[in-house]
Amino acid sequence: MEELAQRGFNVLLVSRTASKLEDSVKELKNKYPSQEFDFLALDVAKPSQTVTSLVEEIAAAVEKPSRKLTLLINNVGVNTAIPTDFTDISTESVEEQIRVNITFTTLLTHRLIRLLKQNPKSGIVILSSITWSFPAAPLLSVYGASKGYDAILGRSLHYELKRYGVDVISVSPAFVASSMSGFKKTSFLVTSPRQTARDTFAKLGRFVEITPSFPHGLQRLLTGLIPESLASNRIHTTLQDTRSRLLAKAAK
Repeated sequence: MEELAQRGFNVLLVSRTASKLEDSVKELKNKYPSQEFDFLALDVAKPSQTVTSLVEEIAAAVEKPSRKLTLLINNVGVNTAIPTDFTDISTESVEEQIRVNITFTTLLTHRLIRLLKQNPKSGIVILSSITWSFPAAPLLSVYGASKGYDAILGRSLHYELKRYGVDVISVSPAFVASSMSGFKKTSFLVTSPRQTARDTFAKLGRFVEITPSFPHGLQRLLTGLIPESLASNRIHTTLQDTRSRLLAKAAK
């Protein structure tokens, strides 16, 4: 959002925690007083509300006469808290990942495309994950599959919408410092959210699907050079180690 604001965009934030959204909007208004910032507090993962009703609530906010939609960023995503065998994932977790990563992203994009087509030089960013580009994602099977869906959705829309002047890119980063990844600090292989956003915007309109930051792109390239069975077994072992470490930490 900071990167968008710095580039002169008015921003409508959608997330589930109202207090955090209020703080973010207040901070943005103080730094960029000539721009408009607003928010909607919606919990996409909550099954008590239909995805369609949530999408319509967002569309109603976007369709206000004073607003013009030029960029849609689908960066919602959910994963299991700990890497888990497919047979051990709860039904609720499977449904949540499909609801958030696939259903909401698809229906929101579908609903707002007509608004974007009205504005030449508009764009859509769909957040996928480097996980989908690996030969397999053992212990992250549903997440990897759902992010593969997002990547293919973005690729397809790129070619469908380019004749209308709508640029579409699906981005597949690796670890980004966030509450979802569990990484609090950046490193060579862990980028900041703002760096990921900056690298993404630099590639919008030039690529169909990309791992936007150089360290992550290098990681994707090197993984692709390893024989499939070797790479998959290595990924499985790494995620098993991660699972054991997280379970041990939770037990303390």
